Amino acid sequence: GALGGTRVFPTADACFPRRARVVLPDDEEAPVTDCRSALTWARGTGVVTLAFGGLVITNVCVLLFKELSQVDGEYLYNPASALCMAEVGKMLVSCGVRGVTKRDYEPFLPKSVPVELSWAATGLALLYAVYNQLTFVVLTKASASTVALFKATTPTLVALFLWLLYGERINKLQWAACVLQMAGLVLVAEGAAKEGLLEGETEWWGAIELLLVLMAILGALAAVWNSKALKGIDTPMPILNIFLYASGACFNFMIYGLRLAYSDQDAFFAGYASNRYACLVVVSMSLIGLSTSLLYKYGDAIISKYAAACSA
Repeated sequence: GALGGTRVFPTADACFPRRARVVLPDDEEAPVTDCRSALTWARGTGVVTLAFGGLVITNVCVLLFKELSQVDGEYLYNPASALCMAEVGKMLVSCGVRGVTKRDYEPFLPKSVPVELSWAATGLALLYAVYNQLTFVVLTKASASTVALFKATTPTLVALFLWLLYGERINKLQWAACVLQMAGLVLVAEGAAKEGLLEGETEWWGAIELLLVLMAILGALAAVWNSKALKGIDTPMPILNIFLYASGACFNFMIYGLRLAYSDQDAFFAGYASNRYACLVVVSMSLIGLSTSLLYKYGDAIISKYAAACSA
């Protein structure tokens, strides 16, 4: 309405039943904010912050537990069985989340699975299975700190792949952050090399370097694909995770059955009762998937990989 040649607008605080009103001159514009959008943004930001912190902690724990679970540079348990159990654990948690969050009229799982979901779940599960197996191999020849240092390069690779594969525009602030991060990693790596912390760790250092680079590339590709799959498929996140983790469990069980894991242990459950760190490997890998999925859903792939940089 109008009052004395002025315009009257509701304030941004539309949450209260008794709305205050602000009087502005004719030549000024009143900012109007949707309270529901603000609350949604705040809730999403809180989820991303918690997931980011959880991912940093679990990234550190996974690498440390994998290294500590070795005995004289060998795994007395089968890494493929550990990964398979972790995928099953993540799938069961996702089933519980789906049961709590679904509406009464919704089925637990969709009657028909979109083709995009099938391809995404299968491809991502295979990428993650190869990536995780490589991590177990590399950790027998290099320290957890060295592996974390190479994994910290993935945010820059993710930004590059998003630009090359999807034409996604990366803003100047994100590129500046990537450049600063890479510069910091070069300085850290140079200092570590001078102190002999990198070269000389193993006589197979050249091959390990190649595996570390391959791991960084696979991790970046998986992060980009995972982010696009979660945001591009109109399916609740728990359902996406159920299919992804079920596929991951199948692939890792296939690796175990074909005896392709880097271990001489053939029994599926052997080696865990006497090695608490092996059990912690399974638990920490189960938790890391949930934090990653939340970041991909409410953040983006670059944010998720900055957690790896913080872990380093």
